[in-house]
Amino acid sequence: MVKKIKMLFDGQLLSRAFIQKQTGIFRVSDEIFKVLSKRDDVELYFLVTNNRRGETEKYLESRGLSHLIPNIVRLPKLLMSTKTRNLYHKIYGGFLRKILPYVYGKKLKEFDVYFSPFPAISPVVKKAGVKTVSFFYDIIPVLYPNFAFVYKSQAKNFVSFVNNINSDLILFDSKSARDDFLRWRYPFDFNRAKICYLAADKRFCKKSDSEIKKVADKYHIPHKPYLFGISEANPRKNFAHVIKSFIEYVEKTGDKNLNLVIAGKKLPGYDYLAECSDKLEKYKDRIILTGYVDDEDIPALYSGASIFMYPSLYEGFGLPLLEAMQCGIPVITADNSSLPEVGGDAVAYVSGFDVIETANMIEKILNDKEFSDDLIKKSLERVKLFSWKETVDIMINEVKKIGV
Repeated sequence: MVKKIKMLFDGQLLSRAFIQKQTGIFRVSDEIFKVLSKRDDVELYFLVTNNRRGETEKYLESRGLSHLIPNIVRLPKLLMSTKTRNLYHKIYGGFLRKILPYVYGKKLKEFDVYFSPFPAISPVVKKAGVKTVSFFYDIIPVLYPNFAFVYKSQAKNFVSFVNNINSDLILFDSKSARDDFLRWRYPFDFNRAKICYLAADKRFCKKSDSEIKKVADKYHIPHKPYLFGISEANPRKNFAHVIKSFIEYVEKTGDKNLNLVIAGKKLPGYDYLAECSDKLEKYKDRIILTGYVDDEDIPALYSGASIFMYPSLYEGFGLPLLEAMQCGIPVITADNSSLPEVGGDAVAYVSGFDVIETANMIEKILNDKEFSDDLIKKSLERVKLFSWKETVDIMINEVKKIGV
């Protein structure tokens, strides 16, 4: 008989992000949770640390996991015990850290391991003697606070989080992310820091022409070839570079057919269009900014593109890169951080700063069919190296090594 690991999965991110239609880390947490729920060696429980009833139930029902609703564990004060943002949080959080081990301790002791897909783990959990595991994506707010958040206070809070994280096991989504963390937190026990690559969901695949047309019409995208970029607007995502490179390519070649589509909501306080050249006005009708797009429409947007543009200035992993590769389109990305780990020899690399270099790469992919086809062929082979099952297999194997 398989010995089951009784796991308490911190679900505050999932339930909140599901209601608010957030992506990014939510998507990673969602995939990990779904795979964990199918394992014979894991008895899964869903931790809720807020008082908004109904969110978690809706999330579980949407994933076909209604049978886990009885496994919801509500410890609403636990999240507040981790906060130290201001004087009130410090005083109230300190009080909770003293009292909650008596209030929540008995419940927490029922579990073998507490898994956090992102949020800070309360010292209350550590005091209960539960093994703790954190998934770590990057330390961008530490290394590049100007890239991290619109609100600088969030970057400051994240620095404190990184400096104080003390989980029994920390899983990183790339060697690059782990190395950055270990340099920052030196000396740190290397054996507690393990690499656990991400993957693209199977729904990311080449879509039919009819599906592509339907989604294009939904977002008012002309039925013409287009370059595609997607993300929340952030200086790190380098959208201004993408636009400048598109304009440079069009100016150089005289291509009158190609458009540029950028999907993703704009965050307050940052406007990448303001960084673009004075030629932007000339091409504004060929640059389509869709704003937020529904998650189910993204595979068709990838599939309809001539090239996926991802010259990010830094990534912990770069999941959109893998999603685009899996949809069978050529990819241009930057040669920094984790991106070469993910792309291997299956994508075209640029510096992310040289507009002429990127424009020339666009031209090469569009005009050199042999080169473009080779990238697609290599991409479809490379994505086979990544799977969510493998991600969770590695995770559970590492969890067992810490004495669970």
